[in-house]
Amino acid sequence: MKRTKVDVSFTDANTVQLRFELGKVRDATPTSILPDKAPNSKGWVKVGDDWIGRVSTAPNGDQVFMPEDKYLESSIDGLFRESGSEGSRGAAVDQAADWVVRVNGEAVDVLNVSRKGSILDTANVGWREFEFTTLENVFLDLDRKLTRKDVVTIDFKDPEFEQQTQTYRPAKVVSEAIHVNLTGFDPDDGHKVAYLSSWNGWDLAKGRGVEQSYKAGTKFRVINEDTGKVVDRGRIELAKSGDEPTKGKVNFEGTDVWQMDFSDLSREGTYYVAVKGVGRSESFEISDDHWGDLFDVSFSGFYHQRSGIALEEEYTDWTRPRSLHPDDGLKVLETTIKISDTTEGFGPGKPSPFKVLPGATTGKVLKDAWGGWHDAGDWDRRPQALEASRKLIELVELQPEFAESRDGSIPESGDKIPDLLDESLWNLEFFRRLQTEDGGVRGGIESGGSPQYGDASWSESLTVYAYAPDVWASWEYAATAAKMAGVLRAYDRSAAEEWEESALAAMNWAERNIEGKLDQTEINSRNLAAVELYNLTGKEKWHDIFLETTSYDNPNTQVKWFEHQYESTFAYVRTDRETDRDVRKFAIQEFRDEAKYLLTKGDTSAFGYTVDPRAPYGWSNTGQQPNYSADFFLRMHALNGKDKWLTQAMEDVQYSLGANPNNMAYMTGLGVREPGEVLVEDADTLGRDAPPGITIFGDYNVADRGKAYYHNIMQDDVWPYDYFDVPVSESYNGFSKFIPSVEYTVQRGITDMTFLTGYLTAESMGTDTGEAFDFL
Repeated sequence: MKRTKVDVSFTDANTVQLRFELGKVRDATPTSILPDKAPNSKGWVKVGDDWIGRVSTAPNGDQVFMPEDKYLESSIDGLFRESGSEGSRGAAVDQAADWVVRVNGEAVDVLNVSRKGSILDTANVGWREFEFTTLENVFLDLDRKLTRKDVVTIDFKDPEFEQQTQTYRPAKVVSEAIHVNLTGFDPDDGHKVAYLSSWNGWDLAKGRGVEQSYKAGTKFRVINEDTGKVVDRGRIELAKSGDEPTKGKVNFEGTDVWQMDFSDLSREGTYYVAVKGVGRSESFEISDDHWGDLFDVSFSGFYHQRSGIALEEEYTDWTRPRSLHPDDGLKVLETTIKISDTTEGFGPGKPSPFKVLPGATTGKVLKDAWGGWHDAGDWDRRPQALEASRKLIELVELQPEFAESRDGSIPESGDKIPDLLDESLWNLEFFRRLQTEDGGVRGGIESGGSPQYGDASWSESLTVYAYAPDVWASWEYAATAAKMAGVLRAYDRSAAEEWEESALAAMNWAERNIEGKLDQTEINSRNLAAVELYNLTGKEKWHDIFLETTSYDNPNTQVKWFEHQYESTFAYVRTDRETDRDVRKFAIQEFRDEAKYLLTKGDTSAFGYTVDPRAPYGWSNTGQQPNYSADFFLRMHALNGKDKWLTQAMEDVQYSLGANPNNMAYMTGLGVREPGEVLVEDADTLGRDAPPGITIFGDYNVADRGKAYYHNIMQDDVWPYDYFDVPVSESYNGFSKFIPSVEYTVQRGITDMTFLTGYLTAESMGTDTGEAFDFL
């Protein structure tokens, strides 16, 4: 079966699972050899009826040609290709009569066949044309129960299908039905679990999904891989029934999920979980620097997002040329458009920046508009990323011993300040370069459209624009610069004074330029800037602005969800300045209530992650993103020192690190199964996998978020073809344009995973987090 990878395992003693990876993508890379045919206005070149690639022109005038990718099909692709109308659509492999199964040489009947299919990787094969490598899982329900050491052979009535053989040895054969954190655990972690579940896809003959059933009390063992000794044992317990909804009327797993607890196991080593009659898990480690290893990978994500420098071998294996720097011909045009007046600011109802920026240039070229972090897979840099800088600073505030001792392997390592602050400064300095002489801060920079095929950050062919200064960007910057100044005092007093001066200039500019009624987002940013400046300077005028803009001035009113100021609350609670007793008390109560709400209501998944149940599930509100652990649980632990918040944070992140139905880590660079497609345009241009340290959005709940154009493109390559029939926890597809699944942002996935793993590393080291607040 050419260009096909097959794994054979079992979900129970009656069911064989075949996991097929079909096809290969041969990624194109740019060449300086240009085609003879002239490109169209978008750079695409057509020969006859076929688009063959795109010519890109870099800022320095150099031209390259990016050919199309090549999809090399599997010799058995056709067996999985569905045909027919919606009511009778199916593929050859869905027919039970065409499967031939023998056990120890004796033919057995296949009672039922079910299947699930998704996309692994994307080939760009033309202008807006795509081919996909796919993952197909076929489940064969046999008419007899297997016994240990039975030899199972599987064939299909097609000459291209090669016979598959597997011996039924549950303690030796890895089963896709067993899910565990692939990165392992720290010896002291109070939460060590694995899960057992399998949604066996869609049964075409019966027109329904198939839920794998397991018997309560089934035995499991934890086995040391090196010695073969059983180190723990127990019985499975139901984590969540498939009939019980996760959200609304939808169960995200589509089947029962069982839990296996081995939290008492603390000896370092390599282990796996074996379930009687099913199989074993992938191996995982219990190691002393588990959280530290994860932190190092996640923290490296910031370096790989850096704009304005080359990524070098001294710091990473994932190298690339210098990106978006004026010395390479980049020109950033000043405009009169505020980011807060576009969709990149406050969201719906505003025009796209792509439509309004080109017609609003002033003619001025900003010569120093470089640096910062690329927002995600593309290269804009926006004020939202300032939250990421603040989180890194906050980690230094909360865990100074850890921050001072951890080498982040970045160019600044070894200087007199912690690497967490150096990385935060890389982004903050970019916005200081965008600060005007009178103190206003521009809202970042934006290309004239989404990245074009074949373009990279060092060869951007689109015009690049800078937003005009506005009060929102200036308040966000003032809050971050003030926070930086306060922490830098312990390491570099001269630099701290410069950041204080810059923060005050931005704040004063914003206060002078308030026009009309502020949006709540602007109010919240103003409130945050005021409290950070009050913490820094102790001046009452900043405290007065904080009290003027707080949402917590009247305990008899109910604060609306978009009016909450939790980041400001955390900063106000921890200040050593004088505070308003009533505002502080009300703010603390609201912060505590939200944390408790998320702890009880947000943890509704069988896999124990936390999301906001009031918000639609998808984009960054997914089980892959530890937003609420970083925002609430770990902050609550910093305030009151209670272990339950640490335990919840540990539980929250297991799903993202491999304890999920896809048995895949959604953070790159961990050396385990990870997404085949991540939206990193530089990686696509280089023909490489994504760089390490990226935690993608992952799941997508079509019931909450609806269908869009990307679903239509994927339709013929997924199974079942009705997206509402696919469990949410298996909704990831590696289509490069499936943005809500394969994308990420620096201020969410990378930052929150870094904050969580860094905080837990510090706790495992036994560092002091400072004062605990008894009233919490």
